[in-house]
Amino acid sequence: LTYHHKKNNKCIWRSSQPKGGIMNQKYDEDVSLLRAISSTDTLYIYDARPRANALANQMMGGGYEDKNHYKDKIKIEIIFCDIYNIHNIRAVLDKLYSTVVFNSEDKNYLSNIDKSLWYDYMYPIIKSSMDIKNTILNGNDVLIHCSDGWDRTSQLCATSQILLDPYFRTIEGFIVLIEKDWLSFGHQFGLRCGNYYMEQY
Repeated sequence: LTYHHKKNNKCIWRSSQPKGGIMNQKYDEDVSLLRAISSTDTLYIYDARPRANALANQMMGGGYEDKNHYKDKIKIEIIFCDIYNIHNIRAVLDKLYSTVVFNSEDKNYLSNIDKSLWYDYMYPIIKSSMDIKNTILNGNDVLIHCSDGWDRTSQLCATSQILLDPYFRTIEGFIVLIEKDWLSFGHQFGLRCGNYYMEQY
C-alpha cells in the first residue's frame, strides 16, 4: 500500500510483476492477494511496460496477470502504459542535456529539443498518471507495477499522488514522497543517476 485517498477510501498499491512464467501459471497466493486489496468490483492494474515487454518477461519467469486466473474471484482490468525502460529514457535525456547545455546558441535549438524525443518519452508517464488519478477519483482501487517495481512503478506512484493530493505538492510533502515511494522501495539513485562508484582497494 502506498496511498490511501481520504475522501473515498480508494488505494494505490504497488508491486513487482507476477511470476507466471512461460506457462503463465496460476498462483493462489496472487489471486488471494488481489482479492484482498480490492474494495471495489474491479481492480485496475496499471502495468507500466509495453505489452510486448511484459510478454518477453514471461520467457524469464515473470509476466503479467491473466484475467482468466481471477475471473471467479475478482474482476481485473489491465492497462499497459507503454513507458520506456530506464535505458531508453537515459539515452533520450543525454540528447536533451547535450542540446540544452552545449548547443543553446544553435539556431535549431527548439527543433533539436523536439528531435531528442523527450516529450514523446514523458507523455506516457504523464498520461498514465492522469488516468490513475481519474481511476481513484472514480472510486476504484489501483495496483501499479512494471518488472521489478523500481523505476517506472515509482514514477507512476509518485506522479499520481502529486496529482491527487496537494500535500505532495508542498516541499515537506515532496520530501515525504521521495522517501516513501523511492527510497523505501530501494530505488537505485546512485546507479540510475550515474553517481555510482566502487572504492578501489
